[in-house]
Amino acid sequence: MYWVPENTENEIKSILKSSLYKYFTDLSEQEAEYLFSIAYSDFINYVAVTRDFIFDENYEEETLVAIQYIYHNQPLVLNDMLSEWLEVWSLKWKQRVKLAVKEDESSKINEEVEKKVQGVLPSIPELYEWFKRYAIGSLIRHGEVCFTGLLAETVVKEIIFKILSSQDPAEAIRFLKENPAFVLNEITKKVKELSAYRGNLVIVRLNPLFFESQRGEPF
Repeated sequence: MYWVPENTENEIKSILKSSLYKYFTDLSEQEAEYLFSIAYSDFINYVAVTRDFIFDENYEEETLVAIQYIYHNQPLVLNDMLSEWLEVWSLKWKQRVKLAVKEDESSKINEEVEKKVQGVLPSIPELYEWFKRYAIGSLIRHGEVCFTGLLAETVVKEIIFKILSSQDPAEAIRFLKENPAFVLNEITKKVKELSAYRGNLVIVRLNPLFFESQRGEPF
């Protein structure tokens, strides 16, 4: 178990947030908070992968300890690391993320995948977590540093869904447990396909009620 002082964690968050404003100007408070929550999670994953912590049991805490050490002992190194990462992250956000108000056909497909896959995940919790971490590492090594957690989950769930399409749940669970190398190979192939794709990978759904509540308000 690793312990990071709350004030140090807040200092790291503050540095990341202020750096974020250099790449995204004119953000509302809500937009900034949402962007920051994604960026913070992605930066932790990035450091965990580059420092080889991603498969450790408490990798997020271990990563924060590493960042804390760099922050106090090598601040210029942290500044360079953060600047280099944010430059890529901001480009990937603009390339990969689409904002939408209405649902489209992909939403229905995602719901179908989620519903079918959720039935087997309780039987393979540790294996599923391992697959996700492998996918996070593969994504980051292929330059996909934005929305790493969500993309990793999506990749793994789609592979499990594909297996469930040809096997009943009991058979699929047994196959996953006995053939993890197959899943890892599929993850690698899927990530390569994603990295070669130049369009949106993530659709962020906006709440239309928010916009309706803003209409007619004085500026």
